[in-house]
Amino acid sequence: MDINSIEAYESFKDDLRQCDKCKSMFHIDDVFLDISEICDATNTEIEIYEKNNQVNLSNFWCVDCSSKTLKEIER
Repeated sequence: MDINSIEAYESFKDDLRQCDKCKSMFHIDDVFLDISEICDATNTEIEIYEKNNQVNLSNFWCVDCSSKTLKEIER
């Protein structure tokens, strides 16, 4: 096995992150971190959502989950 292939795989694996909501794995370039920073809601609304859904908006989020969640909180 080519050492460059092993290094490329390890590098790719190190760049994977798990979406806090759907628990799927995504490359770091395809996730959002801390969607609470861009959420147009009060801190209280954010805290209630996090508690009710057992998630942390400050963690990593995939594109689909972040879009759906922000729309849900901000309506």
